Amino acid sequence: MSRPATAIRRTLKRVLDPSGSGGLRDRAALAFWSGYGRACGARLRPFRSPADAPARAVEPGGECVAVSADYFLTHLRTCLLPFWARHSIDRSFGGYLLHLDRRGRLYAEERKLAGMQARMIYAFALGHRVDPEGGWLALAKPGIEFLLERFWDREHGGWFLSVERDGQVASTEKHLFHQAYVLAALAEFHDLTGDASLLPYIARTLELIERHAWDPRHGGFVESCRRDWTLLERRKTACVQLDMLFALLAIGRVCGRGRLCPRLSDVADIVSTRMRDPVHGSLLEVFRNGWTYSPAATRDRLQTGHNLKAAWLLLAAHEVTGDPVHADAARRLVGFCLRHAWCRTGGGFVHDLFRNGRLAGVRHLWWTECEGLLALLAVHRHTGDESFLSLFRQLAAFIDTRFVDREHGEWFTSCDSSGAILDDRKGGTYRAAYHPVQACYEAWRALAV
Repeated sequence: MSRPATAIRRTLKRVLDPSGSGGLRDRAALAFWSGYGRACGARLRPFRSPADAPARAVEPGGECVAVSADYFLTHLRTCLLPFWARHSIDRSFGGYLLHLDRRGRLYAEERKLAGMQARMIYAFALGHRVDPEGGWLALAKPGIEFLLERFWDREHGGWFLSVERDGQVASTEKHLFHQAYVLAALAEFHDLTGDASLLPYIARTLELIERHAWDPRHGGFVESCRRDWTLLERRKTACVQLDMLFALLAIGRVCGRGRLCPRLSDVADIVSTRMRDPVHGSLLEVFRNGWTYSPAATRDRLQTGHNLKAAWLLLAAHEVTGDPVHADAARRLVGFCLRHAWCRTGGGFVHDLFRNGRLAGVRHLWWTECEGLLALLAVHRHTGDESFLSLFRQLAAFIDTRFVDREHGEWFTSCDSSGAILDDRKGGTYRAAYHPVQACYEAWRALAV
């Protein structure tokens, strides 16, 4: 490459994703990516009405079956949990297998990730809560044993990122996403069983995260550390902050709030303020260490699922902190998603948006719809506004007709706005039982009251 071309490329890189903490280059980058979002978003057609309306979830009387507590309980017992019980248990080496096709067949050899093994434990634990006689806790216990034996770092503490299928360590990095879900799974299993041997693992992991992964200057959790907990990746992501907030809420709920409350409040403050776009109000995805937004990392795209997840987590945090800022941010995030991502003709939330609210795609993802159920229920519970319960019913009907696989069980991974299936697999590297089970469990719990 010639010297002028190299200079131009470097200049564009500095402008489009500047390394400074603000100023002209940051404003220029935001202006560029705003124009990019407007141009790309304008190419997508508006939502169209699906060819066949979601009638299968509606009884002759007009009431959606999917809004009843019995529906969600039956769905958990007969459609979701049995699929994973039949197909995911690795009886050769321990732990869980996740790369499952529509019929539950393993379609790829895989490494086992700590956070995803933990998500399976969490899902089976929730199964025990709704159906204590179903044997789900017996499927969670071997997962706990596999985590402790294969993922715990006996030298430095914390949880390895991944192991091979047979349990041999593959990656020793300490990613905060995975640390968070292991914490949540251990807390949930301890709450169900009273197993006090798990508490030292929780306490030690929290202590290491606080000492090495929390940024004392700018606040927030970094994305990842090396095996010895030295810093690997300084950037801050929505994924990590939200998952650590979830873990802190889970630990506080089952192990006592204690000293977790101040940090929980800190993270909720960051999500409510620093991570939201000041113009459009959306939750942004990737930041540099000092909380300067990095639009180039995602091409100025955001994930609807993270905005919805932030909403219900902030309302849960509000119940602990009492801070009205957290509740106000939650309501605004749901409002943003309903304005820009809700499919008014067919129902459901589209997953991909630009920062300005323009469509960046037409995919509906299984986990985004799950976060939508949780967010709409949480706002309804917080405000008493029946319109959010009505939207919850529409979303549940959309899921029932578009995602649920009545032939083989579980849900498809994605569809488009017309309801056409884009990906019929049931598992993958970051696809497990967790999201549908959690959403249906919380819906059952809310509607059974």
